Amino acid sequence: PVTATSSRITLPAYATVDLALSAELTRASARGPGLTATLRGTNLLDHHYEEIAGFPALGRGIFAGAGIQF
Repeated sequence: PVTATSSRITLPAYATVDLALSAELTRASARGPGLTATLRGTNLLDHHYEEIAGFPALGRGIFAGAGIQF
């Protein structure tokens, strides 16, 4: 039989800087669809931390996208 033991671990406090932007490039109309651009950044200062002990969180992430409205 396998026995597991656990003990509570308190990890250091942390804070991250996240930012999200969205811009409407054109509005949907009878002449054509609307276009939207998005940009999102997570952990912009690239802070090293763990939400779960032994598993480092992801570093900086930059994401871009676009949307079409009809």
